[in-house]
Amino acid sequence: MAGEPVAGLEVQGSAKGRIYGITPAERLRRQVASRSPSMADCRLVADAGCILSDVTLDWMIANPGIVVKSPIGDAAAVVVDGGSEIDLASLRDDSGCAELGLRRASDADLSAMYNRKLRRQQDGLVLDVDAMPVAAAEWRLFKDVYKGITDIVTRYVWPVPAFWLVRLLSRIGVTPNAVTMTSIVLTFVTAYLFFEGMIGEGLILAWTMTFLDTVDGKLARVTCTSSPFGNKLDHIPDLVHPPVWWGCLAYGLLRDSADHALIVGSAVVIVGSYVVGRLVEVGFKKVYGFNQYMWQPFDQYLRLIIARRNTILAIMTVGLILGQPVAGFVLAAVWSVLTIGIQPIRFIQAWGMARGGSAPTPWIQ
Repeated sequence: MAGEPVAGLEVQGSAKGRIYGITPAERLRRQVASRSPSMADCRLVADAGCILSDVTLDWMIANPGIVVKSPIGDAAAVVVDGGSEIDLASLRDDSGCAELGLRRASDADLSAMYNRKLRRQQDGLVLDVDAMPVAAAEWRLFKDVYKGITDIVTRYVWPVPAFWLVRLLSRIGVTPNAVTMTSIVLTFVTAYLFFEGMIGEGLILAWTMTFLDTVDGKLARVTCTSSPFGNKLDHIPDLVHPPVWWGCLAYGLLRDSADHALIVGSAVVIVGSYVVGRLVEVGFKKVYGFNQYMWQPFDQYLRLIIARRNTILAIMTVGLILGQPVAGFVLAAVWSVLTIGIQPIRFIQAWGMARGGSAPTPWIQ
C-alpha cells in the first residue's frame, strides 16, 4: 500500500517533485521493502528528494556507514545500524561524518558496479528530484535500468520511444503486468494473422508486441514494482512464442507461394536453430555460471545481430517491403545458421579453455 511505513527506512525533510508518478520517498519505501531480509539489522536514512538506483542501494547495504552525496554535494543517504541517530544536515562535510564514525562516498566508491540482472557495469546513481528537471532525472534513471546486452533493435531503436511511453504509463497508473498481458494478447493475435497469411498486419502487431516487451520491464524497474510473478509472466511467454510465430508465418507464406519445400525447410531451420541456441545458452550457464553473451566482447556483439525474434522480424520486414516475403524467410533461415551456429562453437572453445586449466570468466563483472 503506497505510503505505508516500512521497517528499515527513515526519510528526512520534504520534496516537491515526483518521479515516474511517485514521490522519491515512496520509491525508497518500495526499494527497502523488497530488501527486507538484507536490512533486518540496519536502516536507510535518506533525504526526501533522494533517488537511488538499485545497484547503489545494494552497495550501500553491503557498505554501511558510507554517506552518498546528491549531485550538489549534500548528504543524500546512508545505511546505518538500527539504533543510530542520524541528522543528514550535519553530514555536509567530512568532519560532520567523522564525528559519527561515518565517511562520505568518493567517486571511486560508486564507479563500475556490476548489475547482474542488467548484464552490465554501471556507475552508482544518486539524484535529487528537486535539484534538476524531472524529465532529466527520469531519463537518467531510465538509462540506468536498460539492459547492456541485447539485440540491435532494443538497444538502438526502442530507448527513446520506450522512455516516453514509460513516462506516460507511470503517470496514469498502468502497471507493468497490464503491459505484459497486453503484449501476450498481441502475441496470440500476431500468430493468427501470420497463420492466415496476413503478413503485413502480423508484422505490425509483432513489432508492437516487441516494443511493449521492452516497456514492461523498464516500467517495473523505474517504479520499483518488479515481482517474481511479473518476471515469470514476462519471460516464460518470450521463450515459447518465437517458434510458434515462425511456424504460423511459414503456413501463411504457403498460402500464396508454390515454393513449399523451400518455405517448410526454412521454417525447420529457423525453429531448429532457435531451439539449439536456447539449449546452448542454458548449458553454458549451467556449466560456467554466467550467460554466454557475457563471456567476451565478441559474444556481446554477436547478441546484437544473432537470429533471434527482433532480428528475424527485421529481415522479414525488409523482405515484405521489397515484395519478397518468401526470400526474406529464406534469408532469415540462412542468418539463423550463420549466427546461431557460432554459439556451439563458442561453447566448445570455452570447454577447451577449461580443459587447459583456464576457466572461462565473464569480461563484464
